[in-house]
Amino acid sequence: KPDGWLHAAALLFWADDGRFIGQLASLRSREQGDFTAVELEDLRSLHPQVNAAVIRLLTQENAAATQVTLEHALHALPLPIAIVTWDFAISFTNSAATETVHRWRHGPAAARALKPDAGLPEDLTAACMTLKEGWNEAVRTYDFNRMPWSITLAHPVTGGLGATIRLVESPAGRTLHPTFVIHFELPRTPD
Repeated sequence: KPDGWLHAAALLFWADDGRFIGQLASLRSREQGDFTAVELEDLRSLHPQVNAAVIRLLTQENAAATQVTLEHALHALPLPIAIVTWDFAISFTNSAATETVHRWRHGPAAARALKPDAGLPEDLTAACMTLKEGWNEAVRTYDFNRMPWSITLAHPVTGGLGATIRLVESPAGRTLHPTFVIHFELPRTPD
């Protein structure tokens, strides 16, 4: 009878594989009275919808945790990788990509002296725009066989510096806009 609670009703939640997920309980004091049969029946009728919502929430939390884990792993990679939204905003870069985007914009000598700035360089944005236009045309005509899925660019000045931009369709299919993944190729250093 902690905190004056005398009556309780609980909804228990289970995963499809039989694992116990948790519970949602409603507690009442003596003054509030016990749960009526009608209230308990209402709780029973709501259980399937609430259980489905709990499972969806846990699925989303697991996906978010996986994303954070992948971001931590990608940050440690020496391969420069950037993820760009449908609206051309950088949503993720690992450390190597942040430096490479800065080098792409300013050249290797100036990049060492300047603080990194936000946003994609114009030619990378233009390549994303080309892929976006191709996607929009493919959606309009429902012909995805002729659209470009990637573009490779060479840096206009720095030899060996390049970028491959790929259009990545959402796992949700065509209900969400794709994203762009940019893999940078760095100039080879003499051994």
